[in-house]
Amino acid sequence: MSCDLLSTPASAAVPEPASEAAFEAKLQQCPKAAITFYATWNNPSKAVARTVEEHLKKYPQICFLMVDVDKFSAIAEKYEITAIPYIVFLNKGKKVDDLLGVDLAALTPKILSLADAPE
Repeated sequence: MSCDLLSTPASAAVPEPASEAAFEAKLQQCPKAAITFYATWNNPSKAVARTVEEHLKKYPQICFLMVDVDKFSAIAEKYEITAIPYIVFLNKGKKVDDLLGVDLAALTPKILSLADAPE
């Protein structure tokens, strides 16, 4: 099943949905997901995007997605995003963890925890 995804300005490697439907379709395909909510004008978001991009290659069992809150406000509202950068970690469609801000030291343990969690 194809999920019309695009590369984002924040990260050339981490995909961004082309639509809300593409976002939902991608999540249906991915038991484990890390969704980074960002804005192109937000410098801390760029730092987080670079770090997420590094993890993308290390943890293929996790779907990493970038969601621009300015383009996809409905998705941001669904996940109750009130500040950026904000990462939501999902396992089987349920939120299991999150990370607000540029706490890069906390990011890796959260990704490892998701990667090791049973599906």
